[in-house]
Amino acid sequence: MPDNSQHKGRNAPERTKNVENYFSNPSRRVQKPVLEENTEAEPRSSITYLFWHAKHFQHFHYLYNLARDCENRVEKLKQSNDLAKRMPEDVVIKIGIVGHFTKDNVKLISKRSGKSKVSEDQHIWKALPLVCFLNNTSQQSLFKKNVMRQEKASHKIVIKSDNFCDKTDEADNFIISVGQDKDQIEEIITSCIEEPLQHMLQKWLEDLKLDHLRRSALDINAEIEAIRKKLVSNNSIDTEVDFNIPSTRTETVIPGNVKDYLFGRSDVNSFGLWRNSSFKVFVKRATNVKELKDELKMLNKIFFQKYQLEVEMKNWAEMQTMMQGDPIQSKDEATGTLGGFATKTNNDQKIYALTCNHLFPIENERAFTHDFEEIGACVFTTRDKGCDFAAIEIKESYSDSCDVAFRRDDKKKTNANVYSDSLEGVNIVHKIGATTGVTNGIIVSPEFYLKVTDESTRENVFLVKGTAEKFSERGDSGSLIFSRPNRIQQNYVDVVGMVYANDLTLYDDNDENDDPIDQKKMKSKLPEGSREEGAQNYEVNSENKPTSSICDNPDKGINTASGIHQDTNGISFCYRLHTALNLFKENQGGNFEVKLKDDVSSSESDDSNEGNN
Repeated sequence: MPDNSQHKGRNAPERTKNVENYFSNPSRRVQKPVLEENTEAEPRSSITYLFWHAKHFQHFHYLYNLARDCENRVEKLKQSNDLAKRMPEDVVIKIGIVGHFTKDNVKLISKRSGKSKVSEDQHIWKALPLVCFLNNTSQQSLFKKNVMRQEKASHKIVIKSDNFCDKTDEADNFIISVGQDKDQIEEIITSCIEEPLQHMLQKWLEDLKLDHLRRSALDINAEIEAIRKKLVSNNSIDTEVDFNIPSTRTETVIPGNVKDYLFGRSDVNSFGLWRNSSFKVFVKRATNVKELKDELKMLNKIFFQKYQLEVEMKNWAEMQTMMQGDPIQSKDEATGTLGGFATKTNNDQKIYALTCNHLFPIENERAFTHDFEEIGACVFTTRDKGCDFAAIEIKESYSDSCDVAFRRDDKKKTNANVYSDSLEGVNIVHKIGATTGVTNGIIVSPEFYLKVTDESTRENVFLVKGTAEKFSERGDSGSLIFSRPNRIQQNYVDVVGMVYANDLTLYDDNDENDDPIDQKKMKSKLPEGSREEGAQNYEVNSENKPTSSICDNPDKGINTASGIHQDTNGISFCYRLHTALNLFKENQGGNFEVKLKDDVSSSESDDSNEGNN
């Protein structure tokens, strides 16, 4: 795990040596936990057990729900009917506290007070940490009497007060020692309670390696790996994001000479990164695959040492979707999704609804709710740089009816950070669409290039594939795509892009001399950006039947039914939002700036819609 002293966030706490040793030593890890209120330190039994609902440990709760959703697909693939061993919908976190403690001590574990009892039907999570607060000499005496060492708990945490820092027995490698730093304590406890998830995910991966499951488990394996990468033990957790600090990372990963070479070849249809481990090139049937691969590897040996080169004889046909949210429609009742709201930076009363160009291709076109109530008019629409973007200025009389807060996948209000860095490290994403609501997906290609579109699309298009179902359906166009941060405090999301097309299907390019679905020919009779263009894309898709893929790999010739080519089915096309917003700003001129909602406090984000313990 990377050294967390390198955090980018403001005021990131420095770790003690013992904390660093804990994260580098897997042998220091959880076992049983109930809650009691206490204003002052008072004598009590050796261990008090306190209970918290899992939602009060947000990072764990988020990953638990992702794993539980994934489990349904794993067990279905394994054809298992054993429901008794499935992950329950809700779990309770149980933590034992050794010796004396105060209310303020407990707040270091969670801002919620917890409970001393739980009902018999509640499920207690497998990981059960044991905590000891060394507040005074009596606590040290308790510790030295081996009370903690004698307890059966796989995770034992000693929290020292700021004015009482006598060394514990450094020879005990099974006890984690930390000062009274709330961020460090929450991170350590989160890592403890997430460890059973780590073991569970690893077991699933092992189970899916069986020969009869291997070929049909490609997507599920990718999903499991994506969840694993978000575990605290596998990540350097940022303690805070400064929205005002400009990004220093580059946007593109694919080398420029590789892109230029492929754009210059007439037999290449498209190409891009794939699942952060491969580089796929889609070509016409007449292509000499060996020659192409040899020339690419000669161009950049280092890049192709990192990314496995795959060549498939395929072409893409895309269907426009028409529909974060509520339906929005034009005057002719074409319906799409209102992805979210942006406000003018220096005037919060100026509100803009964000959606797609193919729904509102003309400026000044009026926009309506699903029950045909007018909300405003289009002030900007574009297809430049691979974007399919439109901004609707909400009329003043309707602005009070707009909930401009950004909502994440559990529908809670949160901050929205427009993410402009490379998507290579982003894996699990979410969207809220008018047709399918909340869906989860995996970014299968963080960079993708369609040669039939203008070359200005470079670095802006990426591909997402849904986990449980399709990531988007017709009517979800305009949905904003976002990811959760890898940090304990889940008080913001990174907004990475917008959905603009779904049901993307690969077709064999079976004519060496002509492309049967040349999209330039397909669009030639229609004005760019028209609604009819989306309709024709649908017709072309329905009239051509997809066939099995012929890939340049050891499984060459296996048909879709075997599962090997499901990797390219059900793809959603998306584009980067930061590019679209920059075009919007440039179009408006002057000092025009817009922002997404980014003023929700940490406590408000944590508490919203949670209810009681």
